[in-house]
Amino acid sequence: MTPFGSDITNYISFANSMRTVILGNNVTHCKVLGRGTVTRWVETSPKQHHQIILKNGLHVEGIKRRFLSTIQFQDNNYVISLERTCAVFHRNGKRFFSAPRHDQAIELILYSERPLRSYSLNVISELPVKLWHKCMGHLNWDALKKTQLTTSPPIVGVQFDESEPPHSKCKGCIAGKSKCCTYKSSASGSKSTKPIERIHSDLMGPMDLS
Repeated sequence: MTPFGSDITNYISFANSMRTVILGNNVTHCKVLGRGTVTRWVETSPKQHHQIILKNGLHVEGIKRRFLSTIQFQDNNYVISLERTCAVFHRNGKRFFSAPRHDQAIELILYSERPLRSYSLNVISELPVKLWHKCMGHLNWDALKKTQLTTSPPIVGVQFDESEPPHSKCKGCIAGKSKCCTYKSSASGSKSTKPIERIHSDLMGPMDLS
């Protein structure tokens, strides 16, 4: 089930029908707006992806996220085994892909297009986190490292190791946080004695706000 009609191809509209689905609490009824096919890519092994076709996907009104039915997978010849940290999907007696556990839910990461990194990361080396720090507007080190834990899927191409201490000095950060020099006021007696001896200018513009 998906709340996004754009996920579905071969769309058949149920807008004029009274079809509903019942959520897991056995109380909440949600209207089915349409049905069709959902095509996605799943990671079967590091840097390797396989296309799967989910038939009879439902476009459902009132849900906040996408849901997959384990029963539907089993009806399509998948065997699902639950481990401590993930659910493993087997096909033809072999491990096909896995879905990690997050709190009380199993989350399967599906891509709408085949990820390019399956081709590129074997020839492009990871960049040091210090360079990413600069490219991302001098984002603080702790926030950068949390991207490995909080983003789904995690950000790739960043070299997270101890080669760049979390509190190493960054010249750009030091300059950005430094205080401006003070200038004497005109009341201090340092008035100009001739034209263009003292110039006042706006150093912040012009800016394109479009």
